[in-house]
Amino acid sequence: MKILKVLATSIITLLQGIHSIITGTKAKGPRRSLSFGENEEKLMITWANDSKNKSDNNIDNNNNNIVHRTRMLTSYHAFTIG
Repeated sequence: MKILKVLATSIITLLQGIHSIITGTKAKGPRRSLSFGENEEKLMITWANDSKNKSDNNIDNNNNNIVHRTRMLTSYHAFTIG
C-alpha cells in the first residue's frame, strides 16, 4: 500500500513538472501550515512597506508629471503668443 502511495505521488510530481515546462509556470507545492510565525510576520511587514513605498513613488511621479505638463503648456503659450 505504501509503495502505491509513493508511486502515485511520484507520478503526480512528474506530471506537475511536465505541466510547468509546457506552460512556463512553477508548480505550486503543498500548502503550508497556518501557523503565523516570526518569518511570516516579517514578510507581511515587508509587503506593507513595499506597497507604501510604491504608492508614495506614484504620488511623487504624478506630481512631477503635472509640473512637467504645466511647464510644457506655459512654454508653448509663451512661444505662440510671443
